[in-house]
Amino acid sequence: MRALVIAAVLLAAPATADAQISKLIYMNRCDGGCDVNASGNDNSLNDESRIPTLNGISGTSTLSAWRWGDPEWEALVQCVADVYAPYDVEIVTEDPAPAFHHEIMVAGYGTELGYTPSQSPGGVAAGGAGCNPADNALSFVFANQGGSLAYLCGAVAQESGHSFGLPDHILDCTDPMTYLDLGGSSCPRKFFRNKLMPCGEFSEVSCRCGGSRINPHIQLLSVFGKGQDPDPPVATITYPAVDASITENTVVVVQASDERGIKHIELLINGWPWGAYDQPESITPPYQWPSAYTVDLDSGFPDGIIELEAIVSNDLDVSTTVTRTVRKGSPCASADSCLDGQRCDEGRCLWDAPEGQLGQECTFDQFCEGPNTYDGVCATNDAVTMCTYACFAGPNDSCPDGYACRADNGVSGAGVCWVPPPSESCTDCSGGRGGSTPILMGLAVGFLVLRRRRR
Repeated sequence: MRALVIAAVLLAAPATADAQISKLIYMNRCDGGCDVNASGNDNSLNDESRIPTLNGISGTSTLSAWRWGDPEWEALVQCVADVYAPYDVEIVTEDPAPAFHHEIMVAGYGTELGYTPSQSPGGVAAGGAGCNPADNALSFVFANQGGSLAYLCGAVAQESGHSFGLPDHILDCTDPMTYLDLGGSSCPRKFFRNKLMPCGEFSEVSCRCGGSRINPHIQLLSVFGKGQDPDPPVATITYPAVDASITENTVVVVQASDERGIKHIELLINGWPWGAYDQPESITPPYQWPSAYTVDLDSGFPDGIIELEAIVSNDLDVSTTVTRTVRKGSPCASADSCLDGQRCDEGRCLWDAPEGQLGQECTFDQFCEGPNTYDGVCATNDAVTMCTYACFAGPNDSCPDGYACRADNGVSGAGVCWVPPPSESCTDCSGGRGGSTPILMGLAVGFLVLRRRRR
């Protein structure tokens, strides 16, 4: 097939709140041609579409049959099935009517539905309901106009995605909801990504459903539920070598591959996070997944035998853990050469897993468990020292009942969860959370002094 780089078109439909969405996606190659009935509605059960109507056509139009071969069709169906594998949906190639379903006709030319040759899009979704998913939607990919397998697979995913509550396009060429790299040759294979990405076609814009970032994976999970997890990444630590002597300036090299790419690498030293890699927020062409990743270790870890651990994850948080034993200086002989709260175990300085809960007395950060296990902190004021964690101040702060988000270090809106003094009260203490927590206003900056991690 010849390459084709041409944009998709999205036409909004009336919202359908709380719709029960079918989990069948019917890919129709239009053998013998597909009749498309011009209408003011979109309905896959009787092949009604607003697209011919909006283009000035009434009655019935015929979309010509898929003009490529069976092997190309089978490869395309498999590609789309792989893209939708993380969700509880089924890709079918036989008409499931009268069962409810989404249908995408993958055939024909845009001119057959009223587009001029100069304006004809590569695909169009008129059955979408904006920010809400629609059932029995009908969309089109005009496959006979040409395109590579990567292009057609991305186009089918994009046009069907528009019908499932994804009205925006995304500035990340690894997601099918993008206008970047429509030909599919300058970026990795496209999947619905589990990360917040900026909205826009060729420059960043506000998202139609609010905010400036969207996560297509989370949206589709909310519509369909969970499907299959992909295979975990393949990974190995290639540097430093086994039993090598390292310093605080050592850069760890992790060779890793995954069809979905590597989103995050967490480096642990003797069981504690000590460095990380994160995939860029927005990926633009040309781009290919690296074969190896360099990750800087944070400074401050003590001498001793080191179990170096790399947790390598794709964007669906499916991970592989690889390890390597190295050394820094001499093995510890006692906790005296270790950091606060660490113990010496067979030459290794290590902390036990955090177990201190919010409000519990503490003496060092690593005792305290946070929302993501390792992100608790031990904070103090003139009278109280306790385990807590970061929060964002405001009427809907993330602290549980009995705690309020107290300002810290002069960062606007940021702070830690803290017990309000009895003398500070309020008339309405719900704070939008349905509890009885006083929300404290106008607190002095610097009230809390955090014992920052030694890393």
